Amino acid sequence: MVTWYFWIGLIAALCISIYCLPQLIYVIKTKNTCGISIWMLILMLAGDIFFVIQAIGMWADPGYEDNISGALPLLLANGIALIVGLILFVFKVRSMHYARIFKTTEKQFCENYEDYRTKIRMLKAEKKSAAVKSRNRKKIEYSEIYRYKRTEV
Repeated sequence: MVTWYFWIGLIAALCISIYCLPQLIYVIKTKNTCGISIWMLILMLAGDIFFVIQAIGMWADPGYEDNISGALPLLLANGIALIVGLILFVFKVRSMHYARIFKTTEKQFCENYEDYRTKIRMLKAEKKSAAVKSRNRKKIEYSEIYRYKRTEV
């Protein structure tokens, strides 16, 4: 039976689910995670994981009276928050990785982010061109081997 506290739970789930969306949109647009603490993300993800496990346990427990009305808001809110948190975590780890590549602290990386962003693009372009050159080199080697085998016969 759906009660009034089920609807309160759904409203709370909606609020909890969307509180990180503005940050996520900003990070996706700018690729800049300098204002986000890695420890905040880790603790948020841990809490969301535990809440999702709790909601699944509540839903599966036959002795729990309000299986769906109690567990669904909890599962929805923390499931969505977990996905958003994971995306933010991936962007944060990526930002920390680039700071290590350029042998700088994350704070310096954040302060000069636009300069490093152009360097990252250049690194990716160099990597891509090196892969294309390698692929072309292999094609030439294979064609020479094939030509050599045909002349033997």
